[in-house]
Amino acid sequence: MKEVAISEFKAKCLSLLDQVQKTKKPILVTRFGKPIAEVVPASPKTGAGDWFGSMKDEIQILGDIISPANDEDEWEVLRDETAPGYAHLDMEHAGLGSSGKKSRAGNQKFRE
Repeated sequence: MKEVAISEFKAKCLSLLDQVQKTKKPILVTRFGKPIAEVVPASPKTGAGDWFGSMKDEIQILGDIISPANDEDEWEVLRDETAPGYAHLDMEHAGLGSSGKKSRAGNQKFRE
């Protein structure tokens, strides 16, 4: 492994990095003869698509993954009465009429 003093590395940094890239051999940077850093060639770049298909035949899908987990009959938000904890969704409570537009009574309610 080639040793280079830190002052030389500072002066020739770009050319030394090019050398490491071309030769694929590391360089040891020293200060007062003691190693402080090692410049090694970059590891081969992995392609962006390498992980696609990496779990092929490793996962088994059981059941229906598209349909909701429970029936729509069980959804509280679809019931006629306001479900507990969902009062903020009630249109009359928020000052909205059946048309979905703000009523004057609703505006006055929030101005108090």
